[in-house]
Amino acid sequence: MWTPKVQKLGPPKHIKPPAYHPTLEMLETQANKICIQDYDQEITNFLSLVENNSIINCSMIDLQPEIQWYMRPYLLDFIIEIHQSFRLHPQTLFLAINIIDKYCSKRVVFKRHYQLVGCTALWLAAKYEDKKSRVPTLKELTIMCRNVYDQEMFVQMERHILSTLDWCLLHTSLEDCLQISLKNSKKFITSTPKKYLNNKFISSNDQLSKITTLTRFLCEISLYERNYLQFPPSLIAITCHLLASNIMDSNSALEALKKSINEYLSNELSDDETFDENLENSYPNIIKPFLSGFTDDTIVQIRQISLLLINSFTNLSQALLNKYK
Repeated sequence: MWTPKVQKLGPPKHIKPPAYHPTLEMLETQANKICIQDYDQEITNFLSLVENNSIINCSMIDLQPEIQWYMRPYLLDFIIEIHQSFRLHPQTLFLAINIIDKYCSKRVVFKRHYQLVGCTALWLAAKYEDKKSRVPTLKELTIMCRNVYDQEMFVQMERHILSTLDWCLLHTSLEDCLQISLKNSKKFITSTPKKYLNNKFISSNDQLSKITTLTRFLCEISLYERNYLQFPPSLIAITCHLLASNIMDSNSALEALKKSINEYLSNELSDDETFDENLENSYPNIIKPFLSGFTDDTIVQIRQISLLLINSFTNLSQALLNKYK
């Protein structure tokens, strides 16, 4: 017996968007880089200003009645696993940790709400940095926390965090500083000679990719301990870049650092020799990658961060190791 086919009305379901042509994507990326070249110095000055105004007060976190520093690695392991499972951007992770630190330095957080604060901070950071399709839903966050918190608690905590931070999530993240440091060293990266790699040739792009991954790994290691919070993110990123380049047998980071220091010193000499009333009241141009400025203590701080990173290798997080396997 013949039966008529029922036509379903409404929008079509599960339509996969056509793949974006890689050549168009490359051309758009190059065009974007050219467009922002005129504003490069202004962006650097702004990141420097934000970095100086967003230092975490660790002594206030020390006063927490229930939250202790030994709990931090467990929370970070959990957040890193969620961050990896949702394939969120690297800057999302750094912003989430910064939100947690700023909130804990201003509000009393109970032990039972520590995980709630961490997940809500990651949720806020994903909304701020990531594409909408990758932002975790309330249902997914609830499942990740094994239904310890209901959906309304995440919404309430989101409002409380935003009101505590005056609705300002501006932050010069380690990823921003990392990209600035890497950009300065690109022209110093050359192809590795065959004789140093058992007749295996590595191009400059491959070397840059490996240095970037290793630098980001070191930056994420610095999130785990209290001692790193006393240093500006730009100095931590510079130190991580120097260590990563040294591990990869590349002197690109060191050469870029020498050039930046020489440029900074030459600018200081020229400022002493010339006087301009218009320049006196203007914001000084920042020499990349030193967003926090370059002083006599800068090299000492880089040495201190290097020692902290080397010491951190003795007790690496398993979640972090699994992420970079």
